[in-house]
Amino acid sequence: HLIERIVSMLARRTPLHQEKQVKALLDRPDASDVLRGVRCPTLVLCGREDRNSDVVHHEMMAALVPGARLAVIEQCGHMCTMEQPAQVTEQLRKWLATSIR
Repeated sequence: HLIERIVSMLARRTPLHQEKQVKALLDRPDASDVLRGVRCPTLVLCGREDRNSDVVHHEMMAALVPGARLAVIEQCGHMCTMEQPAQVTEQLRKWLATSIR
């Protein structure tokens, strides 16, 4: 069911859109300075099995944002909100409960 939903989502995009998205990912500039400048509560969330952007990459991002919290969703790839919506929601609730006052 998940694969069908992902394929359906991708099928709604044109080949040109897909090409632009891949090019944007390949040409994406280093955002380290931007991350170091973040001054608001921040949750960095990823799936343990994400092959597009692995946990190590997310750990590095979280380390650059002062006070950021890292949440890793188990048995989950790149599409966290589609693959493990309950776990994502739980992590967001925990983060909101401790970060927003």
